[in-house]
Amino acid sequence: MTFNTYLKTCRESFGLTQEQLAQELYNFDEHFTGINAVTISRWERGITQPAMEKLKLILKLFQKFSDTIFPCLFKLDKQNLENKIFILGVKNLTKKVSHHIVNFPEDMVNIKKIRFVELKVVTDKKQYINIAHDLDKKLTANYSELERDNFHALATYPSSLFLVAQYQEQFFGLFFSIKLKVSIFEKIINFEMNENDITTQDLANLDEIGCQYLISFFAISEISATLLTLKFYAHLIEHQKTITNVARVTKTDEGEELVRNIGLKPHKEKNVNGYTLRSYNGQISDTLINDPLLKIIFPKD
Repeated sequence: MTFNTYLKTCRESFGLTQEQLAQELYNFDEHFTGINAVTISRWERGITQPAMEKLKLILKLFQKFSDTIFPCLFKLDKQNLENKIFILGVKNLTKKVSHHIVNFPEDMVNIKKIRFVELKVVTDKKQYINIAHDLDKKLTANYSELERDNFHALATYPSSLFLVAQYQEQFFGLFFSIKLKVSIFEKIINFEMNENDITTQDLANLDEIGCQYLISFFAISEISATLLTLKFYAHLIEHQKTITNVARVTKTDEGEELVRNIGLKPHKEKNVNGYTLRSYNGQISDTLINDPLLKIIFPKD
């Protein structure tokens, strides 16, 4: 969907004329000083397109009307999004994280042969859960103390997102996050509760308001890393009505780089045994309203 089509669809679904939308934007932010119905009309006809910062503000206005990030994005063609994100190359998602992303030669990878499966449909679930658990310990410098049995219970919970990337039937990466109840989420990011104390009783159901908490991420190549990240974005968009925030606690520089790259910001620090733990937090809009993703969702003609 192009942005001009999306703009017109949203305006009409909210029952606004072009003049009324211009007034709403003028009242919403000073960047729209001087805007009028003629400008709205030109945007809707695709003659011109607002600059990225204005485009983001328009999305935030529509979010204010609907309490969802993309209220008028009725259908996501996930395969098309995957192809586009690879073509554009979201390099800022993968830089400086060599421990999390192995430099497998990209010219040897046929993107069409990379497949992504959810844990619930994988035959040998235990194998991949054990891989994720071992990687989680290694990549977080052992600050993560989730026991293996508890890790398994969290990974298999219905609202958890556990994705496995495979290339020619071989392991090529994984992404694991859980959906916490809001009260538990607040305790975790404010260090009032330890990660290893999380149980399935602390998880929110798919249709319950909750917050996404990142557990583990690893990829064999930048291609699989990029596409795993896209899958996470698609999950957030699909469940945007029931996910309010995204967060992660980390103590490694690479872990911090990863969470910054998806729009999370430093929240709180805690000193533990001579090292510093940092929680990163962001509203779901911080993660979804970013330049690379918007260029993919709203490509120019």
